[in-house]
Amino acid sequence: MRRFGQIARILSVVPLLLALASPAAFSAAVTTDHVTARILPETASTRPGDTLWVLLHLRLKEGWHTYWRNPGDSGEPPHIVWTLPNGVEAGDIQWPYPDPLPYGPLLNYGYSAEAFHLIPIRIAKDWPAGRPVSLRARANWLACSDICVPEGGDFELTLATAAPAQTDAATAGLFRKARERLPVKIDWTAGLAQQDGKIVLTVAGKGLQPDRITKAAFFPYKWGVVEPAAAQTLGAAAGGLSLTMTPGQKPDPQRLDGVLVLTEALGDGPATRAYEISAMARPQEGAAAGPATGTSAGTNADSGTAAAATANAGILQALLLAILGGVVLNLMPCVFPVLSMKAMALIRHAEKAPRTIRMHGLAYALGVLSCFAVLATLLIALKGAGEAVGWGFQLQSPLFVAVMAYLFFLLGLNLSGAFEIGGSAIGLGGNLAARRGYGGSYFTGVLAAVVSTPCTAPFMGAALGFALTQSAPVSLGIFLALGLGFALPYLLLTFVPALVRLLPRPGVWMERTRQFLAFPLYASAAWLVWVLGIQAGPDGVLAALAGMILIAFGVWLWTAVRDTGTRGRLIGRSGTAAAIIAAVAIVAGLGINAQPSASLPASGRSASGPEFEGFSSERLAALRASGKPVFVNMTAAWCITCLVNERVALSSAIVNEQFDALGITYLKGDWTNGDPQITALLDSFGRSGVPLYVLYGPGNAEPVLLPQLLTESLVLDALRKLSEKSKITANTDRSTS
Repeated sequence: MRRFGQIARILSVVPLLLALASPAAFSAAVTTDHVTARILPETASTRPGDTLWVLLHLRLKEGWHTYWRNPGDSGEPPHIVWTLPNGVEAGDIQWPYPDPLPYGPLLNYGYSAEAFHLIPIRIAKDWPAGRPVSLRARANWLACSDICVPEGGDFELTLATAAPAQTDAATAGLFRKARERLPVKIDWTAGLAQQDGKIVLTVAGKGLQPDRITKAAFFPYKWGVVEPAAAQTLGAAAGGLSLTMTPGQKPDPQRLDGVLVLTEALGDGPATRAYEISAMARPQEGAAAGPATGTSAGTNADSGTAAAATANAGILQALLLAILGGVVLNLMPCVFPVLSMKAMALIRHAEKAPRTIRMHGLAYALGVLSCFAVLATLLIALKGAGEAVGWGFQLQSPLFVAVMAYLFFLLGLNLSGAFEIGGSAIGLGGNLAARRGYGGSYFTGVLAAVVSTPCTAPFMGAALGFALTQSAPVSLGIFLALGLGFALPYLLLTFVPALVRLLPRPGVWMERTRQFLAFPLYASAAWLVWVLGIQAGPDGVLAALAGMILIAFGVWLWTAVRDTGTRGRLIGRSGTAAAIIAAVAIVAGLGINAQPSASLPASGRSASGPEFEGFSSERLAALRASGKPVFVNMTAAWCITCLVNERVALSSAIVNEQFDALGITYLKGDWTNGDPQITALLDSFGRSGVPLYVLYGPGNAEPVLLPQLLTESLVLDALRKLSEKSKITANTDRSTS
């Protein structure tokens, strides 16, 4: 019996010995013209619930290289497509820090001689004991020298499920070399600032000894935020070090993530270590105090001039975009009601002297610029005080929305002929825009600028987002450029007599057209009351409607006493003024204090569009951490562009089908009453207002920012590209390429 027990114990370890000896535990090498590649497991066996590490090891011929997750000026990082059984998942590639690879005027990030790519493989806890784990993968890489050659290979390995085995010395050495180059997560404080057109990264923390640092290099995770080939200047900062870099083609003024590689002078020679850094923007502090001793980063004697030229180029581009955005803003739906007033005024002035027409154009432009200047000053001041506000912030006030609804209603009554405003109607300040003199043109410009804020034209988002990161004078200049672009079409008509002569002559038709154009104003008033209902609830709507009844009563009283004596007119005008004051007081007292109703439920489906969830930064972070694709829609009830986009581009059956097919979670954020989390997300994408549309791919894929004016084809094209990328990484958590 004793001998039988010994034989049984020997037989019990035979499967494990066979698994360790089997060549299937390691994939066969794939040899191409320039690379020898293998996928190696750290151990030849695993257990249910374990995380097994595997290594894609590329050995390159002399003079050839592959790329890091951000390839720099050119290139493509390696991709791995896994085919795994249920219960087995592959995690993201862990990237060792890269080497700078100069090629002429370009600089790439990558690896020469050898490249190591660590991948965690997670085994489910309920994996059947004794069942082998089969892994299959397709790896593709770009091997480059003077030319670039796409290469790849298929790999397969089988692991036993048993007690972990020891790794042989050669494999252990490869894993050790890979881990030595992995960036370390460390509790250091990292800051980001803009200084003289440069990006200044500051780092300080326990264990950092700046006097020992002889060389530093930063490799950003995102392409385009830093110019790869530009010199990085190492300097000293309070309690730490600074690194001054040149912005790339897509700089992010709010955040900088990447790997900081430091070379430190020690007693036994230099040592190089890499650290994972995440820097957030903060007020400028004069971080760079000059190059540190021994730094190899070059210093250009004309760097100040170059930085200034770069900054000026960015400001000039923002000014041009603002002017163009202002011009296009005239075509946005929320401006249409006031366009009717502008058109009627221009036709009315068509037969007047050219000088008079030009003066009306200048008065209108001055009104637009005055309003944009006031709005910009308030916005800049609120931002400077730390308030989470953006473009259109005034429409987040229910009182402002109610007053605008009253104004549209009153102007509609005027165009319908319910009353006329003459030179003595100064008391009706809300109707100044309907006056016939230069004052009327001025206040028409003011009104047009105010009602334009619910809309966002193309090019506006980038320009205004840039404006709010600049100094107050530059910000104000960009806002005024937007106003100039908005006033430009009307100004051009008034300054070119040939264009004015193309307009139809005044006649009886004008009265009918004038009455017809009142209806867009009534529609706008109704829409604003709907917005008020979202902001202040049913009581707010009741207050607004009661106020409109008072306004209608005031208008009737005004006209009823128009032909009476002095005493009657005084009583009528006093009653009209009291009615308007009461209308505003009702909304201010009741509507503002009413309980707001949520404009968006926690989840639901709008029209025939995709099912959505209410946005929160925590929910977005959780979905991204789990590797889910996400579509984010930032909207507001007062944003007509947002509402049109949803109807035109996001509420079709085919878009709904694509969202379901790709497993996309649709998050919808409501900025109607303001929301600091939404404002922070807008800021992170360089936007100052809604709409904002962002498509996050699965895993750590870079988000795709969609245009502010959507079409169904634009959305479907973005979803098609996401689908194609998802096929490349099927059954995986996405590599961080």
